[in-house]
Amino acid sequence: MQVKSQIEPQTWSPSARAASRRWARFSPALAPLALILLTLLVVWQYNPLTRTLTGDHGTFAYLSQLVADGFMPHQYAFNEQASLTFFIGGAFMRLGDIFGLPRLLALRAASVGVFALIVGLTYLLTLRWTRSQWAAFVAGVILIGFEAFGVRAATGLEPKALMLAFGLGALLALQKHQWFWAGALAGLAGLAWQIAWGYLVVALLLAFVQGGATPRARTRALLQTLAPALAIFGAYCIVFAAHGAFIEMVQQTFLAPALMHEIGSRPFAGRVRQLYNTFVIGYRSHLLFAALGIGGFVIWLLAHLRPWRVRALPARGAYYFFANRRTAGVLLVVAGFTLYSFLDFQNYPDWFPLLPFLALFAAWLVWQAAARVLQFLNLAPRARTVGFVGIAALLVLASVSHAFLAPPLEKQMQGLTWQDQARAAATLSRALGPETPVWVIGKPELLFMMQRRNLNPYIYLFGNVDGIIDRLEPGGFSKMLADARAKKPGLVVMARLPKNKFTAFANYRALEEIKTEFMPVRQCRALGAGSFFVPRDGAASLFAAAQGCLKK
Repeated sequence: MQVKSQIEPQTWSPSARAASRRWARFSPALAPLALILLTLLVVWQYNPLTRTLTGDHGTFAYLSQLVADGFMPHQYAFNEQASLTFFIGGAFMRLGDIFGLPRLLALRAASVGVFALIVGLTYLLTLRWTRSQWAAFVAGVILIGFEAFGVRAATGLEPKALMLAFGLGALLALQKHQWFWAGALAGLAGLAWQIAWGYLVVALLLAFVQGGATPRARTRALLQTLAPALAIFGAYCIVFAAHGAFIEMVQQTFLAPALMHEIGSRPFAGRVRQLYNTFVIGYRSHLLFAALGIGGFVIWLLAHLRPWRVRALPARGAYYFFANRRTAGVLLVVAGFTLYSFLDFQNYPDWFPLLPFLALFAAWLVWQAAARVLQFLNLAPRARTVGFVGIAALLVLASVSHAFLAPPLEKQMQGLTWQDQARAAATLSRALGPETPVWVIGKPELLFMMQRRNLNPYIYLFGNVDGIIDRLEPGGFSKMLADARAKKPGLVVMARLPKNKFTAFANYRALEEIKTEFMPVRQCRALGAGSFFVPRDGAASLFAAAQGCLKK
């Protein structure tokens, strides 16, 4: 006589059946909740409460602070990126003001929230792709472990991360044929980073292809996708026009990027080396997962397109890239960002748009391999479950342990905190006096910490910005320098000014000549890198008031 190993459901008590139903209802949320908790634990290792503010994030924080204080980006600070990120950052700063939270911490809270949202969206996208909660969880774990992604999330809110959140949301909406939300989210992605208008192109293409069986149905789907994107962009333009900043917004958002970047000027082999080298700089601990992601993508294409069947290849390609709602959006976006990376790639943050997809395909490949190995071993169902749990635990350790064992040191300002920066900047600001103009180039984090505005909009000049000034400003670069001189700045700071990042060497020379008109001074370590200059007359009294922040 065979004895049953477990109680049959029909013999359960009413309370047990109710508990089982509740478990079935809430258990799908356990994996994403675990991922969010793991995200917060990993980001915490990067010291978001104290880490210093430098580089690009100084620019993003300063632009967000301008918005929080009622000033428009593009008008009061040059920036070739779209400004939705800074509107959102400024809103969080104002919200932080209400609760007494320092503005930088309010900005970082927003950034960590966006990072956790990206992890959650990657989980959902992988779940729909693989129909496996295990694979979706693994994809989220892999994404969390991309080191520089987490470090920058702990430092501040940035356009590429916000773009990714909106873009992944648009892909999920496309899979459900929710045309309105796909268009709205794609439009928001484009206002975070202009290249992400590609999401809208994908959404419109798929709305036309998948929107219905008749031309009328397809046209309706197309309009449902386009209308919210146009409405959002129209509202964005109205905000700038109402503040008299529409021309600057158009020039810097659409014209400047085309003039500043040298598209495709590097040979293919050089682009490949750059992609690899920048990945190593930002994500060295995840080289294995990157290889798995690239390998998974290639293997998935081979398994589904079957290119050796040449006659069927066009039809299969059209199906997976255009007709299949589950795969089309993802494949088109991966293809688009991969192509863009070969045309215009600057540094490791430019990997951000591809990281969720590397995680997705790496998880898919590991899932397929694990399933086949466990099936080959002919294990009992419970043993297979234990095997999958064990593999997931190993992947968690492999992906995120580096954050706990050896978190990255801050390379530029080791041993300092943003609070040290803020105290030094406040001392310097008091020494200068509230009405003294300051001229800061390449170090906008100092403006953020001093809570001051620059005497002109050009807070950085690297990346051929001098060429933009020559083209867009009356009188060009030389007139900009003359106007800055005429305002008699009480402090001049110059940083991040490599001569090879100027369009015209004459402009670099002219900027170097400015230095001879002022006295070079040494700054305290908390003010960070850069060259500091002050007017020769009154320098002695400034040194005394600066309390050691500036020295002869």
